Amino acid sequence: MAVPVTLGAATWDWRLDGETALDHWLARRPWQGPGSVLSIQAPRTYEAFDRFLERKALAADASTSALRVARLELDRRRDLRAELSAWMGVGATSWRALATALADDLLERPTLFLTAVADDASIDATLDTALELVDLTSKGGAERGPAILFLHHAGRAPLRGTCRHDRGWPAGIATECVERPPSDAWRAYLHVRIAWETGGILDDAYTCDALQPAGLRPGDDEAVERMLGEFARRQFVRLNEPERQAWRRYAGVPGTRPPVFGHEEAPAGRLTPYPWLARALLLDGSTRLGARPLRAELVCRPLAERVMMTCFLAETQLRGQIPDNVVGTPPSDAVAAFHRFQTGASLEADIYPRNHPAPPSDVWDFASMGSILPLVGRLPLSSRRLFERAKLLRNAVAHGHNVGWHAMVQAREVAELLRAL
Repeated sequence: MAVPVTLGAATWDWRLDGETALDHWLARRPWQGPGSVLSIQAPRTYEAFDRFLERKALAADASTSALRVARLELDRRRDLRAELSAWMGVGATSWRALATALADDLLERPTLFLTAVADDASIDATLDTALELVDLTSKGGAERGPAILFLHHAGRAPLRGTCRHDRGWPAGIATECVERPPSDAWRAYLHVRIAWETGGILDDAYTCDALQPAGLRPGDDEAVERMLGEFARRQFVRLNEPERQAWRRYAGVPGTRPPVFGHEEAPAGRLTPYPWLARALLLDGSTRLGARPLRAELVCRPLAERVMMTCFLAETQLRGQIPDNVVGTPPSDAVAAFHRFQTGASLEADIYPRNHPAPPSDVWDFASMGSILPLVGRLPLSSRRLFERAKLLRNAVAHGHNVGWHAMVQAREVAELLRAL
């Protein structure tokens, strides 16, 4: 079950990083058996997140039991033992006696405990206590043990790991920017730009969205850039001075390794700063020796991929209209490429398996889009111009240039042409 997130007046289902681990945990229905413990790093600004988890648990239970969901809150003064005692309405008692009483209660009705752990409480100590409780109920021969989900915030992750539910991505939204009506496409575009700029961190995305200017008009990409710039400046100021200086050195000296990743925890596999941090360094004037690496981080890659795919589809459509008997002299680079392919001395020769049903058969299969356009004589002038636009747009995006709303408008026009052919 994806999490609905509203940014830029568009609500979209996000897939969260820890979703698979949580789904597997819920699928075991630990509340019907010996119990289990799982910790989740939750967003601070998603007010309905606990209700989202409750819906997931009830869906996993699928009415196979009378599952109830109980909410507990722990902090420096209220630990798990005290909260469970209060929940059951029993006075101070030994840990073992509490485990026995809890097992008896759970036998009557299985329960999932959604337990919020405040920042001033130790999540590691709390997890140890919960695991001890599960162990005590199991050793006591209880049919059911406690199933506990602990919710904590970034910067408070336990040493043994946690499920990241404060970071994710709105899957499939880039396609909407090309295929939906203009007003819907603009809202989807704004949503995905914010998601990309903030690295998919939900709390940051909500903070950025709050900076959206009142009365933002569809298509006003200049206002979007100002909004993203303001967010980047504010985030950069939040870093401590040693971090800011370290990032300035990274931006100013080629080859310097990034000190951190622009957030409290580095995302798996990322070797470059978050887009907002790259933007902040560019606005800060820290790029004394070149802005290209940082500028590349601002390109919203899901949108770039969608634009490229639209352009590829246009080229495929164009190549399909090349007449069988081509009249004209093929360009010399295409002739050379076809020769290398025939002799097995090219990448194209390597990537076609021997059993492929339709390998390239003539020199025009290696001609550029610009060389093909004159061959397709029956296309109207308007279609030719749009194919030419697709060629220019593809080249611009392939070279790493900005993919903003104007690029999406161009891609939408190309897609409209393809639907009309």
